[in-house]
Amino acid sequence: MEMKIFTIIMTALIVMTITTNAQWIQQTSGTTETLYAVSCVNTDVATVVGDSGTILRTTNGGTSWISQTSGTSNGLQGVSFIDANHGIAVGDGGRILRTTDGGINWEIATSNTTNLLDDVIFINQATAIAVGLNGTILRSNDSGMTWFSQNSNTSQGLVGVYFSDVNTGTAVGWNGTIVRTTNGGVTWVSQTNPLSGTYLDLWGVFFTTSNIGIATGENGTILRTTDGGNIWSEIAGSTADRLWSVSFGDTLTGIIAGDIGSSGKLLKTIDGGITWAIQSNDSTPSLLGIGMSGPNTAFAVGQSGKILHTTDGGTSVEGKTAEEHINIYPNPAFDIVTLNIDNINNADLTLNIYNVNGELVRSELLKQNKQQIHIGDLNNGIYMVEIKSNKWSEKQKLIIQR
Repeated sequence: MEMKIFTIIMTALIVMTITTNAQWIQQTSGTTETLYAVSCVNTDVATVVGDSGTILRTTNGGTSWISQTSGTSNGLQGVSFIDANHGIAVGDGGRILRTTDGGINWEIATSNTTNLLDDVIFINQATAIAVGLNGTILRSNDSGMTWFSQNSNTSQGLVGVYFSDVNTGTAVGWNGTIVRTTNGGVTWVSQTNPLSGTYLDLWGVFFTTSNIGIATGENGTILRTTDGGNIWSEIAGSTADRLWSVSFGDTLTGIIAGDIGSSGKLLKTIDGGITWAIQSNDSTPSLLGIGMSGPNTAFAVGQSGKILHTTDGGTSVEGKTAEEHINIYPNPAFDIVTLNIDNINNADLTLNIYNVNGELVRSELLKQNKQQIHIGDLNNGIYMVEIKSNKWSEKQKLIIQR
């Protein structure tokens, strides 16, 4: 999982349109083993790990996946590549593998633990952190060759870990456990209940900045923080059994992989995790891992060797057809914006405008398919405009600049 910094470059028009060719494509993985995690180096290069020591790699955007020899039969739960050559995979029984040649060769490293390791992340070329059962946190200072145990200040299982920079990291796990470090993983401070806002198990975590982060978990739990984890707020709108993994392609665009029963589920945000829309309720097995290499490119992996790939952001949203399109202009705007809505079904529409904190600042009914909205009372900044009917909704960014 790689750390990304997104720079917003605005042109005269920002339009996010739902199109018929926006989709997730199932790829041929060559295995029926359960796949748990994916690490994307760029849009072409990615590595997937799973049960029975499975390691798959693509260098052509998933057109083909090559099985690599892991040298172990242990299930592999997590993987992280810092570049195209240097990677670490972790899994059952404290197993840690490392490669320095893109997976042509994998060597077993000594972890000094038999606890299952669920996730791993490179902080920089030399430093990596792995987390697992019984509050296990391991730290390596030599690209994964040797590992040292860290005091996590919890005995709960830790399932996900993410670093937004070389110093600032967060790990999540069972019973709403959240621990955080600000010194590169040397020491960890508990942010557990009631600060996390839930006693449900947490499985995935991702920070887009040192302060703004998302944690996902049991019963469709989505938590969001804007202050580095001092306060976590639950995000409404997700119906799922488990949300296993979360990844962002930039500071605003993210995807969650999960399931309802045995069916895979994908959720997407385009406002930094304030709101989430369903992309699919897949009829095939659960989706367990997600990795993004940009706002439009992602891989999702799961049971029965399933790999899904999108190069257009996977923008298909449940209940939304290709018949309704929305243009907002000008953008950036000054005092007035024009909404041009291709609403051929003549559905009743509502306009909602949210600020960057997710607060509703404007709500009104739209009386016609093209109309002007006065925004002179809103301050300069980035907003999220939501147009919704009783069957679909669409969100677009709006910048007010005077």
